[in-house]
Amino acid sequence: MFTRLSLLIVFSLVLAACATPEGETIVVTEIVEVEVEVAGETIIEEKVVEVEVTAEPVERKQILFWDQSGKGEKGDAIVEVMIAKFEGANPDIEIVREVFDFMAMSDIAKTSIEAGEGPDIMYYDAGPGFAGILANAGLLMPLDDAYAEFGWDEKLLPISRERTSYNGSVYGVGHEYESYGYFWHEGIFAKEGVSPPESLAELNDLCVTFRELGYDTPMSAGWVDGWPLSLEWDNFVNNYISNDKLTGAISGDVPWNDPEIVETVQMFRDHLDICHNMNEGPGLSYEEGNSLMYSGVSPMMHGSTARLQDFTPEMEDEFSWDVFPPIEGRERQLIELIGSAWFIPADTEYPEEALRWLNYLISDEAVQMWLEDIGQVPTVLGIDFSTLNVRPVQKDFFEVLAAWDGPYGFLIPAYVSGNFNTVYFAISEVAADRQTPQEFADALEVEMRKSVEEGTNLDLTP
Repeated sequence: MFTRLSLLIVFSLVLAACATPEGETIVVTEIVEVEVEVAGETIIEEKVVEVEVTAEPVERKQILFWDQSGKGEKGDAIVEVMIAKFEGANPDIEIVREVFDFMAMSDIAKTSIEAGEGPDIMYYDAGPGFAGILANAGLLMPLDDAYAEFGWDEKLLPISRERTSYNGSVYGVGHEYESYGYFWHEGIFAKEGVSPPESLAELNDLCVTFRELGYDTPMSAGWVDGWPLSLEWDNFVNNYISNDKLTGAISGDVPWNDPEIVETVQMFRDHLDICHNMNEGPGLSYEEGNSLMYSGVSPMMHGSTARLQDFTPEMEDEFSWDVFPPIEGRERQLIELIGSAWFIPADTEYPEEALRWLNYLISDEAVQMWLEDIGQVPTVLGIDFSTLNVRPVQKDFFEVLAAWDGPYGFLIPAYVSGNFNTVYFAISEVAADRQTPQEFADALEVEMRKSVEEGTNLDLTP
């Protein structure tokens, strides 16, 4: 009897080996040639049989994935589900996930990659002071060809390319499409018979009303680390000065001590006295401040839609979210941003495999998990939000995105250099009356001049 392997046999063996540990006995299909006596003559017939073979080991390429913390216990578990699904469909790849908080990753990213000890793919801040530094140092792999190969320009929102491009090339795929506005506790609003404000003046008046009703902290906030207040101020800058002027300021063409910008700092300082607890807030962390609204102590809070992942099924109360109210006589802006982005270091040993993992992270299967199970919005076009199984507060944001036809604003720290952000995050000095609005704006302008001279600012002008 003669036996030969066809393409079918080879394919069967390869599939079995990919999915089977070394040394395990498996059954595969083979086509064999058999001598058969027919009418006194010997002829050769083909016959399909099953035989036991020992699987050959498959070398799995190990992809080191640096991810950011902050997804919560359930979110981390869902990412592990994604990894398992991807590895099941790609048995030649093993994803090894290491989790860092944002500051820890930023402390070691550049030195680790320079030393050849970095990851194969990382989820990292896309700002010029973070991924921009890595890209300008030649430490990240350009993804221009990948955008063309995988059709990402047709699949992703423009902000994905815009926020991860440096010096004419694109280096990342953005994730966590977010906005910045405010949340409110629906139960408290219903109990007190009040409605969401439609302007900044109405918001400040509502804070006065809540104080009269016995709420010492109408808008919850904790800023022991300083930076949370700067993100609140963003709403005032975007809603007061024109989009063109803010574009010019970020690009270094309009001074940061422009009188209108100084006015926004004063406006914000006044709002803090009216709506925040100036005795309690400076001693609370960001998370502790947020918990005041979650627990029903405060009726409202400023906040990014990144906080949507906090509204777990265990929360019995319902909440709502909206874009920050407009300032009288000015155009309301929807601040848009991406939380971070996926980047591939230039020295990865496995660029093709890292790209396959990145492409999976924005696949239809992954998108549904990001939205329904983690509460993060991918930068993917054409999502049908109406079909999603999410809490009402999450649907608030999705519905705003679907219906928005107004102008888009900027989350300022995502577009400026590290030295500028150091001062920008210190607006808490104004809150503590250790610095005047004019002094704060003057300090910002000094840092922007440094950024322009050093070439670390981002030019957004057409």
